[in-house]
Amino acid sequence: DSRIAEVVALIKQGKDKESSLALRAREIADRSREADELSLDANLCNGQLRQVAEHNDLLRLQLSARLCGLEAAIVGEEASLHELSMLLRSQGFRLRVESGASPRATGR
Repeated sequence: DSRIAEVVALIKQGKDKESSLALRAREIADRSREADELSLDANLCNGQLRQVAEHNDLLRLQLSARLCGLEAAIVGEEASLHELSMLLRSQGFRLRVESGASPRATGR
């Protein structure tokens, strides 16, 4: 009788351990699925981040091109003003610049 009780107790312990291990295996499988989902989410975020960075690079290039255009326009205006100044001087006009004002041509 005592041997049978020991064997039954051992079988019960074995079944309890088996159930515990099966539960643990399910928990690990669930965590593995969660990790896979998080990995997919991270990959999507990285892809979106790359797209945003590329868009920002494009915007920087567009802004840089606009600034270059403005600088070229300013240089062109300065050259036009210089040519006008030279023309006026060749015609006998003198340019006078007052503080905070634009250059003004005075009579010959």
